[in-house]
Amino acid sequence: MPKGMIPMEEDLLKQVSGGDYSGTVFVYTVRRGESIPVLAHRFGTTADTLRDLNSDVNAVVPGTKLLIPVKG
Repeated sequence: MPKGMIPMEEDLLKQVSGGDYSGTVFVYTVRRGESIPVLAHRFGTTADTLRDLNSDVNAVVPGTKLLIPVKG
């Protein structure tokens, strides 16, 4: 499990569809110094996908909850 990832309990996984991504996501809490490009690289996705999944997020600051695509 990647560092900082919340354990995958059923209520923390979510199926999403629409936009550029359809599939399973998990909830990740942003830490100090992290940004959308940094998180995209860490989790093997693109910044555009993260922005699409989290379009309701105005600013990425520590404590922000983001949806991250589940690979595999």
